[in-house]
Amino acid sequence: MDMAFREVGVNEIKEVLRVWLGVAGLPAPGYRTIAAHCGYLGMLTDGEDGRRRKVYALIFTAV
Repeated sequence: MDMAFREVGVNEIKEVLRVWLGVAGLPAPGYRTIAAHCGYLGMLTDGEDGRRRKVYALIFTAV
C-alpha cells in the first residue's frame, strides 16, 4: 500500500486509495492487493478551442 502512495504522489488520490483499500496492512474485501500507476501520455488538441492539453493516465489494477 505504501508503494502505491509513493507512485501516485497526489494528496487527493492518496485519500481515495486509503478509503478504497481500507485498514493499512489488511486486504480490501474481495482483493488481495492493488497496483496504482500514473504517468504522462502526451499532448492532445482540444476540439472546441484548439488548445493543446497535457494528458495523464491513472490506472488501478486489483491483483
